[in-house]
Amino acid sequence: MGFRFRKSISLGGGTKLNIGTKSASVSFGTKGVRKTISTSGRETTTFSIPGTGVSYVDSKKSSLLGGLFGGSSKKTAAKKTTSRKTTKK
Repeated sequence: MGFRFRKSISLGGGTKLNIGTKSASVSFGTKGVRKTISTSGRETTTFSIPGTGVSYVDSKKSSLLGGLFGGSSKKTAAKKTTSRKTTKK
């Protein structure tokens, strides 16, 4: 079992700064709808019904903060391929 570190700082107006050991994130919104953008290159939107425990989370890769802070988003170079036609005699 490992140790974890997480600190959430309220910045007011429904905005929070979340700091962990591997990344940091900024989250903003209300109790029913929240948007989170992480330095690791992840963007998460959460829709919930407060008081019920029912929620829907949509998470995807993003280049907003991940690109600025060198997150885990990797760029791959496209390979150039050539084809040769051979003819039989």
